[in-house]
Amino acid sequence: MFYRSVRIDDGKITEVDRTVDASIMGIFLFNVFDVYEPCSRVVLRLLWIGFGLSP
Repeated sequence: MFYRSVRIDDGKITEVDRTVDASIMGIFLFNVFDVYEPCSRVVLRLLWIGFGLSP
């Protein structure tokens, strides 16, 4: 799972932002992770705008 941000106070996680946004696409565009991995497909599906086409 990818997290947009994680806040840590006194060594404990106090806040996790699980928002999926376009900045996450960089990990696929720069081949950090394979675009066909299951979690990658979830991110693509959540970010897909549509226009009558499927990702």
